[in-house]
Amino acid sequence: MGPYIVTWTMYSENPGDHKAAAQEVAELYFQERIAAGEPDTA
Repeated sequence: MGPYIVTWTMYSENPGDHKAAAQEVAELYFQERIAAGEPDTA
């Protein structure tokens, strides 16, 4: 079995900057601890 590359594309209409859009997606799709940016969770 070889290595894999996984790419996700998410559409966001967040009116903020790129960080706000990324945070919105994280809160919608990832576990709370990952979205909060806790160390060693991703």
